[in-house]
Parts: sequence; structure tokens; C-alpha cells
Amino acid sequence: MAALLRSTGRAYSKSIHIALGTRICAHSYSIHTVLETGHYETLVTQQLRGQLATLETAVYAIAEKNLGADDAAVFITRHLTQLLGSVLGQLAKNEEVGEQLALANGIIVYLQEKSDVLAAGSHLAPEGQLLRAVLPRLQLPLAAQGDLGKHLDGIEPALRFSQSDLFSGGNSELSLEAELKKEIATADRIDFIVSFVKWSGLRLLLPALRAFAEQGKPLRLLTTTYMGATEQKAVDALAALPGAELRISYNAEHERLHAKAYLFSRNSGFDTAYIGSSNMSRSALTSGLEWNVKVTAQDNVAILNKFRGTFETYWNSPEFEEYSSLPEQRLKLARALRQENSGAAEPDSLPNFRIRPFPYQQEILDRLAVERSLRGHFRNLVVAATGTGKTVVSAFDYARFAKQFTTLPRLLFVAHREEILRQARATFRHILGEANFGELWVGTEQPVQFEYLFVSVQTFASRLDFFQQTIPQDYYHYLVIDEVHHLAAASYRPILAWFQPTILLGLTATPERADGESILPDFDNTIAAEIRLPEAIARGLLVPFQYFCITDPVDYRNVRWTNGRYAAEDLTNVYTGNDVRVSAILEALQHYLLAPHQARALGFCATREHARLMAAKFQAAGLNASYLASGDTTAEQRRAAVAQLRRGELNYLFVVDIFNEGVDIPEVDTLLFLRPTESLTVFLQQLGRGLRLHESKECLTVLDFVGQARQEYSYEQKFRALLGRTGGSVLSEAEAGFPRLPVGCSIQMEREAMKFILDNIRAATGENVRVLERRIRIFPQESALPLTLATFLAHTHFALVDIYRSRGDRGWTALKVRAGVLAPPELAATEKQLVSSVWRLAQANGPAFLAFVRRVFEGVEELPQLLKFPLGSEMGLMLHYLLYQKPGPKLDLDSLLDSLGTLRAMPTLTAEVLEVVEVCEAQISIPPVALELPYPCALQLHSRYGRDEILCAFGVWTFERNPSVREGVCYIAPLNTELLFVTLEKSSRNYSPTTLYHDYAISDTLFHWESQNSTAEDTPKGISYIQHQAQGKTILLFVRERNQDAAGLTMPYVFLGPVRYVSHKGNRPMAITWELATPLPGFLWHEAGKMAVG
Repeated sequence: MAALLRSTGRAYSKSIHIALGTRICAHSYSIHTVLETGHYETLVTQQLRGQLATLETAVYAIAEKNLGADDAAVFITRHLTQLLGSVLGQLAKNEEVGEQLALANGIIVYLQEKSDVLAAGSHLAPEGQLLRAVLPRLQLPLAAQGDLGKHLDGIEPALRFSQSDLFSGGNSELSLEAELKKEIATADRIDFIVSFVKWSGLRLLLPALRAFAEQGKPLRLLTTTYMGATEQKAVDALAALPGAELRISYNAEHERLHAKAYLFSRNSGFDTAYIGSSNMSRSALTSGLEWNVKVTAQDNVAILNKFRGTFETYWNSPEFEEYSSLPEQRLKLARALRQENSGAAEPDSLPNFRIRPFPYQQEILDRLAVERSLRGHFRNLVVAATGTGKTVVSAFDYARFAKQFTTLPRLLFVAHREEILRQARATFRHILGEANFGELWVGTEQPVQFEYLFVSVQTFASRLDFFQQTIPQDYYHYLVIDEVHHLAAASYRPILAWFQPTILLGLTATPERADGESILPDFDNTIAAEIRLPEAIARGLLVPFQYFCITDPVDYRNVRWTNGRYAAEDLTNVYTGNDVRVSAILEALQHYLLAPHQARALGFCATREHARLMAAKFQAAGLNASYLASGDTTAEQRRAAVAQLRRGELNYLFVVDIFNEGVDIPEVDTLLFLRPTESLTVFLQQLGRGLRLHESKECLTVLDFVGQARQEYSYEQKFRALLGRTGGSVLSEAEAGFPRLPVGCSIQMEREAMKFILDNIRAATGENVRVLERRIRIFPQESALPLTLATFLAHTHFALVDIYRSRGDRGWTALKVRAGVLAPPELAATEKQLVSSVWRLAQANGPAFLAFVRRVFEGVEELPQLLKFPLGSEMGLMLHYLLYQKPGPKLDLDSLLDSLGTLRAMPTLTAEVLEVVEVCEAQISIPPVALELPYPCALQLHSRYGRDEILCAFGVWTFERNPSVREGVCYIAPLNTELLFVTLEKSSRNYSPTTLYHDYAISDTLFHWESQNSTAEDTPKGISYIQHQAQGKTILLFVRERNQDAAGLTMPYVFLGPVRYVSHKGNRPMAITWELATPLPGFLWHEAGKMAVG
């Protein structure tokens, strides 16, 4: 490089140093003799290494980390940019443009010698010119023909296309309105996203937008009816522009889009965007103190890419509906705006927006399908917090069930309130597209036909004789019981006793009956599906939470543990004689709550004595408090207490049995966890009591008093449930401060409470093999069931991945041996190695493949016959490589039949495999989906497979050889098929803006994918992608969330099936949009739909 620099005409022998310290930035390069303390994110240079070496390690803690392969290009580019900027800036002071060009060209020549990525002719022309425009003369005004430069001065933004800046509304600022007009005049495509559009703002930009649209250029706008702020005249004016496309979100209650951003795309690649606080209104664009950042593709292409990807995700979301000036569309918008302004919907009116299941609701529908199709369970229970859309799920499930019939199957929907019945009928009507569907039987309303009946439980109870005498037991095909935890009540029980529907669907927030007994026996002892709280919060169906872990002065290590929980009487003794704890609780209220005397709080207590004590202590502290406990209060007293809490006359209600009727109160804004909650189910039910949406609260405050726990108690499950889906372990998330909670949520821990929690998680999760060994050892004392892998996991709530967390000497057999419940088996080296490979099988969830594996190891069927079944040889090869990892000849195996026979003859391996298969089959949550390919395929849609199994299924690997396939694509000539392997989270860091937005789902049917860097639209590979349909080429997409899961195991891919080319942008790499033949499964949306919310 020194020779290179000398060749430019001047020897640059002095070093270029990066300044480090409180003034570290990209533009300061003076040498600091003192390295300031603080946080850095800079490459270690030789100079910096020398400075670090002078620091005393006893005084200074120095942290460094290895540069990841994904981030290396970013940091090195940034470093070189700083160095080049310093040198070129020095030359600029001397007005030496020629020397700057010569230096740059010398570097370019050097880079071309090192790589073929740079195209020939990348070096700079010696004249030192800056290209401003290449425009068709026929499209230029007459005045521009003689002086193009002057014309460009009039239409180009004052801030250049490559210059980012901040507009803050100051006196010396450029006019945002004027800059937007010039951006419009020079753009080739425009995308706007604003919360609302007002005529006062639009009319300022309308002439420029009209001139833009009249050139045939595309204009798209996303907006909402939120708060009724959008004005119909403005929307209609935009819709009238030629070629303009508008989409509107009418679901203002849950969407509440607040984005204000304007994207100007140019064919030249010099895209610009304005992102900030300005809606399309006069004040926002002119006189308001609005802040808006102009971002350019030249300065920060990652932000522009994220903008574009997010916009495309919203644009393709069913939440945003197409709008035109047709009379019915104008009427719909007018009605929605009027409703938003008035705040009241018309009685029995259908929603203004289309209803489609959210991804987490689709997961529930999938689980219901699996329960029926794979397990034969037709009495299904769905557990979810109130307000999360259980009725919507039931309506979609009924609609799917109805597809089996030529006419709609008869339906009975039972609920306890008229309002719920009316809303339910409206939901069913909307989803079925049947405006007259269903009859009500409640209050004064009486049915005529009874085929599709929405009836109150009170009406049913009072007319029981009519039902039993008139309507046959099997009359209704589909029966829904809302709030099914009331089954113990005399009014509910006859419903189940009389009717025998094809499908029974129970909806509830808790699987416990009002009398404390479980309702699971009425539903095949299975909870078919549960709605995850994080996803519901992200969708705005529940309020976000602020969760505070407060140090509890009680040491729970000395409290007895019986029957899987702390002894209630011991907790009572600890709590009732502990004024220090009560004082700590009252102090926490003052510290964390805005106004403790105005809260509407539920406090969860251990016993009635505990609840009575807390109410008395709070009353003594001047707070309005009471308690509820079965046996101490009458039903009337309970109803009165709840009513007082809802009105704010009572601020703290301490409860023991949270399942008492009426304790579910939307107004609750604070929860006090005053005892450890051992059951995850109970914890989520308790948390759900405060997550209901209500106009009086913007979030739920949770105060959880955390003490030093016994080793049997686990905090890990609780925080895992709050986190939802994340690639990291709970421990790593907690140590990092929970950065990936649902939007609007936070968890904060006091210092001692954090220590208790982290120590407990480290000691009591599946990461600690000693914990597993101890739980296996004491299993016979805790359960009367035989010790199997399935019963152990069900009893302890460990996951299968905990058993196989390490790839080494760990697994079900190894753990039982270590625990002393199984004598060490005598294993040959081969079988020992194969047993250690079972962790790969533990990740499988393809029903057909798992069934094949089970049949191989059960030994009932002859192996030659198994291999002769359709796709049997492909699945046999998949199993071979899953366990052996090598071709047959390298293992001295003669054939696939020889391989499988060897596996079947190993008793220890057989026993472990069969137990793992049993668990894997029980965990299948996706129903089989039809796959249409021009050839048979051993893989099933939406199931997970390792790369090895995938290559076996398509014949890339054979029994004799396994050629290396290291790239993210694999073309199979005999099948004219290309496999695309996508890892969504490519960086070793959980969040890397440089790689996060390369591959992602735009919608459930569109996927954005980046090709390899060498692929362009005019290369053979690029052409084959664009023309794959004409060439008869099949392209199959495989996606996984990340390289490794939270346990450090290599993640398998989800098979998403065939895709079709839609469009592309750019070259080397090409950004291609694919259309999936089968919609993306709900369970993958959270990770794949990176730009979406929820």
C-alpha cells in the first residue's frame, strides 16, 4: 500500500490516527495522548493497541471482542472511509482535485487486483466531473433545452441527493414544503405513509403531485382513519390522480399507525426519504415545530432499505385496504371517519375493515386442526386472556369446518351476556360473508329457525325443557361455549350433558372452574391451544406491561416445598408476622406508582389470612383496600367489591382464589405479586387479569416481590413467557436488560432481586445438567407415572431441547445413567456415537418422516417392505445421514438396507429414538399441507429438516456420496430445481442492521430475498430466476430463524415450498420478491416478518 500511495505523486509517510476519547467522531484525527474512559465501537489499530498497552489493568477494565464475519465489512469500510476522508480533505484544502483523483484511482486499481467484484472502468475520469442528470430531451421544457444547468438548479432539492440532514423548524431552516416539492419533481417513484391526510397540507403539494402523476410515474400512499383526522376531500383528490394508489387502515383501534415518512425513489439509485413528525397538514409542512430527518441512499442505504421493506410489508398487509373514488368506497371511508370522530359504532354493525386471523391466531387454528386430524380430539379447549380474539378464532375455525359441507353446518354459540352474543354474531357474519347469518335468543329476541343460534346461558337454562324435547342431541354440528370455566354452574352443565356435537370448542381465560376444579376432563384432558401474550400485546389487543422485580426481604429457602409448591401454611406464617415486608411493599407503591391512592390494583396472596392482613395493613396506611377469599365473603360482597374497584372507590383488592366469578376487571392497572407463583398457567392467568384494554390506562404496572427461592422453584419459565419468541436464552436476555420484549413493555429489576433471579435461572434451567439429573432421580417421589421421556417433560416442564442441549455425552439415556436410575448399558463405539447423534432427531417435526422413523425402530415391519413404500428409500437415506453423518462405504455398510438393519439391531439406540419420536409427534402443531411439485417429494410443507436431510430428499446426496454444498443455493439439474437456503438472522449478533433486512417476509405470501453478490439480471443465474417459469424451473424456499437455537444446536430449516418470481431490484446482489404458493405458517411470521408488528 505504501508503494501504491507513492505512485500517486506524493509519499504519505505520516500515519493517519483516529482520535479516541470523549470527542471521538468520524471527522477528528488528531492524536490524543490520553485515552478517555467511556464506551467505544472502533477497530483496534496499531496505535490504539499501543495506547491500550499503557493503561494499568488494575485501574482500567478493557473490553474487546472478535470482529464477526458479518460485521467486518461494515467496520473496516467505516475505518477506511475515515482515513480516506482525512487524506482527501487535506488535499482539498490545497485545491488539488487532480491529486485526490489520482489517489482514489490508485486505490481502485489495487482493489481490482485483489477482487473481481469491481467492474472494469470503476476508476475515476481525470476531468473531475460530477454527473447531475441524464434526461430525455423530449420530456424537458423548452427553456431547459438551452440551459439545462439552470433548469436543474430550479428543480433539484437544495440539500443534495446524497446529503442527509435534520429539519427542525428553525428560522434559518430550509422550507420542508419547498424541499418536498423538489423531491417530487425529481423522483421516479413516490411512497408516502402518514397517519392522516388533511386538505390544508395536500393542496400545498397537489400541483407537484399532479405533474408527477401525469408523467405516468407511480405514487402510493398509506394512511388511516385513526382519530378521524383524515379528511375525505384530501383522500379523494389523491385518488383522482392518474395512476395513484391508496390503501387505508380502517382498524384504528388496534393499528394506530403514527408513522410520518416520505420516500422518493429514483432509477439512478439516488433515493431520498424524510422521516419524522410531519403528517400531511399545513402546519406540519410549514409552520409547525416538527422534526424530520432527510436520509439518503448514499449516506445510509440500510435505513432506506428498512423503510422500503417496511412500507412493502404494510402495503401488502390485509390491514390496509385499497381505496378508490367509487361510491361504495367513499361511503365506507365517510362512515369510518364519522365513527372515529363520534367514538361509537352503530349497533350490530359489521367492522369497517376486513378480518383475517393474525399470525398467532392462525397458529391456534393450525393446532386445532392437528388435534382433530392427527390425534382424533374433537372436544377442544382454547385458553387465552380476555380481549385477544377468541371469538375470531372460533369463527375462522367454524368457517374452515364448514368447507366439508354443501350447506353451512348447524351452530350453537353459548355466552353469558347479550353484548358478547351480538358481537360474536357480527364476527361470524363478517368472516362468513353472510350478512343474515345467525339468530339471537337473549332478552326479548327470539329465534325462528334455530339452525345457527347465539343463545345466552340464562335463556338456555330457563328453556332447558324446550331444548330436550324439541332439539335432538346431535342436532348441532359445532358447539361453542364462551367463558367455559363456568361449567361448574348449574346453568352451564346441562349444555354439555345434552348436546353431542361433532366439534365442541371451549373458550376461556382459565382452565380452572369457578369451584377450583379443572375443566380439562371435559376436553380430552388437553389444552388444544393457548394465545401467547407477547404477540397479543404487539398487536395492540392487550395493553403493554411495565414489570418491576422488587427485592423481597423473605428468604424462601427455608419454606417447606410440598407437592410441587411452597407450603401455604408456611407462607402464611412468614407473611403475617412480618411488618418489615409490609413496609417494603408500601414503600414500593410510593416509589413505582404515580398516585398509589388512585390505583386500581389486584394483589395475589397465599392464603385468606394473608389477604386479610394485607387489606388491614393497607387500610391502616390510608389506602382503600379490601380482600376476597372463598369462605370469608358472600357472592354479593364479592360483586360489590368488584364494582367498587371498577369505580375507583376501592383501590386495592387482595385475592386468594383469582378464579372467583367477576374478578376479571378491565380497569385494573396494577398487579401486586405478593407470593411466589409456582404454576406458569396460573401466573399467566393472573397477569392476564390486568392486561385488558381500557380507556383509563395506557399500560399495566406489575410489582413482583422477588425473594431468594428454593432450588425447586424456577423463574425461567415465567420470563420466557413474557419474552415470547427470541433466539437468546432467558439468562442472556435478562443479563442484557430484556431488549426484545413486546413493543411498549419493559422489565426492570432491583439489584438484589436481579441477583436472586439470575442465580436461580443459572442453577435451575435445563442448561444445568445436575438439575436434570436430580429431577430424574426424584421423579418417582413426585409422580406415580412411570419414568419416560414424555412423562418427565410433562411433569417438570422442561423442553426436549434441554435434554439434548449439548451435542456431547448428553441425552435421555446418558442422563438416566448419571441419575442412577438406569444401569450403564454396554455400548459398542458405533452405538455410543449414534446415540449421541439423536439430538438431530429431537428437532424433527415432519409427521411422515417421524412416522417412518418410528416404523423402522419398532421392528414390526420388514425393512425391505418399508423401503419399497412411496418415498421410503428417500426417508431411509434421510435417517441414515441424520444419525451416521457419513456415506455408507465410509462406514463399511453395503447398502441402505444394511444401514437401517444395523440401526434397528441396537437396543439402547432403539429405545431412545422411540421415546424421542413419541415426544416429537406429540409436539407437532402444524397440520399436513398439500404440496404440488412436478415430482414426488419426501418433505412436507412447513415441517423442519436439516440441510443433510433436504439434500437426501432431492437426490443430491446418495448412499455412496455426499458432495459438499456450502452456498445458500443448490441447483439440481435432473429435477430442474433450485433450492434456496435462507437464514433470517445472519449475524452472530442478535440485531445487525447491515444484514437484518436482506431476507424477510413482506406478507404471508411474498418473500424478499437477496441473491449471491455475483448475480445480476443479465447473468445466466439472474436470467434463470426471472424466467424460471418459462424455463420450467422449480424454485423451492427453505428458511430458518438463525444458525443456532438458544441451546447452541444447529437449527433445521422450515420447508416453505415452491415460489414464483414477482419482481426484482438492483444487481450484485439482486433483491428478488418471490410469491409463495402456500402462505407462510403463523409460527414463522414473528421472525420472518421483520418489518411487521406482532
